[in-house]
Amino acid sequence: MQKLKNEWEKASLLRPTDNILSHVMLKNPRIFQPSYEIQNSPVNMNLLLSMEYARIWLKEKNDFLKDRAKKAKPKFIKNDYWKWIEKRQPKAYKSCEAQGLKNLNIKGRS
Repeated sequence: MQKLKNEWEKASLLRPTDNILSHVMLKNPRIFQPSYEIQNSPVNMNLLLSMEYARIWLKEKNDFLKDRAKKAKPKFIKNDYWKWIEKRQPKAYKSCEAQGLKNLNIKGRS
């Protein structure tokens, strides 16, 4: 009689892929780069020592964040509550016994 080997392998966690985009900017990320990094000019030591690069960076970063916040705001559609209420008003019915009609809609008639 042959002995059976117990073959097994360690179970690994299979996580589902996450396709949820939680932010508007994830599709088209715009990376902040200050203007002095885009220019291919050598670093000016006087500007570096006087913290001018830091001032430029802070100013451009704040402008970048304000601009991104404006673009990321969802468009707000103002609710028209009165139109909603008008749609849900009960219809006005008039009893007309002369013609034998029980319910006559007088909404469009005078």
